[in-house]
Amino acid sequence: MFYDQEFCIEHFPANGIMIRAIYSFYAGNPELQRLMPVAELLDRYGLMAKKGKWENLADTFIRRLRKQEVLKDYRNRHQRIDDNMNANRWRMNYSETEYRKRFVDTFEYIGNRNLILFGSGKIANRFVGTYATDYPVYAIVDNDEKKWGTDLHGVAIQSPELLTQLQPGTYHVVVCIRDCMPIIRQLEGMGVMSYCVFEPSRHYRRKRRPILVGAEQKPKKYHVGYVAGVFDLFHIGHLNLLRRAKEQCDYLIVGVVTDRQARESKKLPPFIPFEERVKLVEACRYVDEVREIPYEHPDTDMAWQMYHFDVQFSGSDYEHDSVWLAKKKFLEERGSTMVFFPYTESTSSTKLKKLIEQKLL
Repeated sequence: MFYDQEFCIEHFPANGIMIRAIYSFYAGNPELQRLMPVAELLDRYGLMAKKGKWENLADTFIRRLRKQEVLKDYRNRHQRIDDNMNANRWRMNYSETEYRKRFVDTFEYIGNRNLILFGSGKIANRFVGTYATDYPVYAIVDNDEKKWGTDLHGVAIQSPELLTQLQPGTYHVVVCIRDCMPIIRQLEGMGVMSYCVFEPSRHYRRKRRPILVGAEQKPKKYHVGYVAGVFDLFHIGHLNLLRRAKEQCDYLIVGVVTDRQARESKKLPPFIPFEERVKLVEACRYVDEVREIPYEHPDTDMAWQMYHFDVQFSGSDYEHDSVWLAKKKFLEERGSTMVFFPYTESTSSTKLKKLIEQKLL
């Protein structure tokens, strides 16, 4: 299995080779996706059932090959930033005001209009998963006829002709396709000028319902707090962390790690699926809001950009970790902070998993 011509892996699984070959073939050519969605090929070759496993093989090798963990700080300082480069290309075609309206202040011009997504792939899925609670999706349109009649998160996928049937001024289109310029030209050709582009790598501030503190309640040390975690096999340690966090803040937001992120960071899949872990955390009376942590941007900087919390809470097992201390510094530079709570020694998900594996439960 070859990477960048001069590097190779011996005894690489055939399914890993196949899925990388398919992705390489489709890379940079959105027209192929329209002619035959990549999912059809993955299904044809029996790759869908364990798609995450085969993708992870390639991702793990590339991270090691490029020494991404070792060189992370250096790369962040010096590598080319594709998003900035693409943004400069777009700016050449727009005035500064128009550019911000279309590409930066994505949510500022929606108002009370119905929100329609153009595109139903990964970017649209990211939008729905992260922002649909604040910006409900009225409809989804896509140029791929094969997707018409299907749905994404319960919202029907339809033909773009739907836009010609709606009264102008009643809807706003959010383009959720990486190669967005052909779609922009298509929209403008249809007379649709109320549109913007969603960039999954860009930080957008979410709406948040008003956080009310009763007159009889004494304000707590912090207003908005944030906790992130996997919350697998929910146990007393998790409960203690959430309880202590809520004792110090008026409103507690909890970010839950996706199955894919947990699998890659912990090297083992969670025992409990993501959707069920979310339900368990939502049921805790100390929690005010539960959010999926975006796979592409799982770290503290993205969370702060989205929620602008006053404090992030974590377990004391990270208190002296250099990575977590860097996160704390990041927050303090922005007027927030990080608080570490004592780790519950008696119980942890790791210990519970070991007991399960040893069949002691």
